[in-house]
Amino acid sequence: MDPHRQEELSTLLDFAFTLPAIRTMGPDARLKRIHYDWLEAGEHTQRTVALLSQQLRRFLDDQVWLENRRIMQVLHEIEAHALAIRHAPPSGPFMELDDTGPDLALPMVRPLFSPPLPSPTRYWRTATSRSRPTSFSSK
Repeated sequence: MDPHRQEELSTLLDFAFTLPAIRTMGPDARLKRIHYDWLEAGEHTQRTVALLSQQLRRFLDDQVWLENRRIMQVLHEIEAHALAIRHAPPSGPFMELDDTGPDLALPMVRPLFSPPLPSPTRYWRTATSRSRPTSFSSK
């Protein structure tokens, strides 16, 4: 909070404490300095958040390092196995692939919904079953 705003809050608090309704309640005098306590608490909170963020960052860095180490270990094991069978490959197929590419199911490839069209006989039946007026009456 900038000094101008602090001074404004101090002035408003002093004015509030001069009001008769507030004076009759007998408020604690420490409330006049509450904004300084808030600033101190806010700074303490910011320091705590910074420490927690730093610890979380270190933890995540350690996790990434361990994961990368495990990946490199797996790659070295694969490389060692490949080198071991390089001069004496297994006879026949030793690995099968289901397909050479992934199966993709794109939602926009399917046709959009279209309601079924009514049969033409339905219209014919409704048109012939209507009653036709036999006489016109004029009044």
